[in-house]
Amino acid sequence: MKVLISPTKTMSISSSIKCETSKPIFLDEANRINMALSKWSENDLKIKMKLSAKLTSSTLTNIRKWGFKNEHTGPAIFSYQGTAFKHMDTSLWSEQDLIFSQNSVMILSAYYGLLRPLDQIAPYRLEMGIAHQIIEGYKSMYEFWRKKITEYVNQLESKIILNLASKEYSHVILTDQLHKKWINCDFYEMKNGTPKIVSNYAKAARGLMVKYIVKNKIKSVQELMNFSEGNYKLDEANSSELNLKFIR
Repeated sequence: MKVLISPTKTMSISSSIKCETSKPIFLDEANRINMALSKWSENDLKIKMKLSAKLTSSTLTNIRKWGFKNEHTGPAIFSYQGTAFKHMDTSLWSEQDLIFSQNSVMILSAYYGLLRPLDQIAPYRLEMGIAHQIIEGYKSMYEFWRKKITEYVNQLESKIILNLASKEYSHVILTDQLHKKWINCDFYEMKNGTPKIVSNYAKAARGLMVKYIVKNKIKSVQELMNFSEGNYKLDEANSSELNLKFIR
């Protein structure tokens, strides 16, 4: 079973983390994207990415410092700082946990396409749903990545893909062309007797699910059904083989 998760806008690369890293699968494509973005002016970045002056400056700096040999790089799993990643508690992962995650977890990225947890990455800022053309010949990042990522996932030995990514990112995979069992997983909160998805809680729950999978070395959907972190419980009545719903 492979687990798909989204990246986060907030990143922090730590040079103090010492572990064996790997080379990103689509590094050539990432270099191509960076080269294209390096042609954008500071004003282009600000307007097209809708950034503040401070974020525009840091984004421009990251583009100029880009490179796999850049000393300011680190493992992907420790570099993202959003809600989901905070709830994974990666600082508490053992070496065995990291090895398991490297073979089980995949992070979707507009810059890198698809990342394994220990892939060495540089800081960047780019959303998959950006409304402006970056690579000549491709109208969007979806158009640039769809075939590449879908074909790669199809070549994996795992027969099951657990989707814990947001719609913005999971939309990059052509599920109708995927020769795998695609399973969606959603998290609900009970509000006045009605189950509702609350964005920030759902992000936290995805992180808890990844932590549960890695710490318990989960390899089957059946084992997933025992997930109870954060007081969530499988809603058996409203779940199906391809759609798991957890509620609290």
